[in-house]
Amino acid sequence: MRLPDVHARRDIFNQQLAALPESLRAVEVDRIVDAMEGFTGADIRRTIDDAKSLYAYDRAYESSLRPLTDYFLAAVESVRKNKEQYAAAEIQARQQRPSRPPWFNVGMPQIDDDDD
Repeated sequence: MRLPDVHARRDIFNQQLAALPESLRAVEVDRIVDAMEGFTGADIRRTIDDAKSLYAYDRAYESSLRPLTDYFLAAVESVRKNKEQYAAAEIQARQQRPSRPPWFNVGMPQIDDDDD
């Protein structure tokens, strides 16, 4: 499956944004969508959830509030960092166990890789 292009990301983001209260929708959509290059639909949803959490934290602890777009951009960076860490951990796990364990193929027909 291909990653959503800029138009698809914008559509996904706008759909998710529409579900938020009006007060949280005043953001620079194009700037945020451009920052989400390489994101899946799930990553976009995670970004919105993270942005809401960052905003709620600042409101709860009476911190000075930033422009809403900044919360979304901070969430984009957080999601991107998590994706990179996950990819690195997956590579490390594959290097530690490069092949399937022997029990994985129990009962499966064996395929001969020789082209004789």
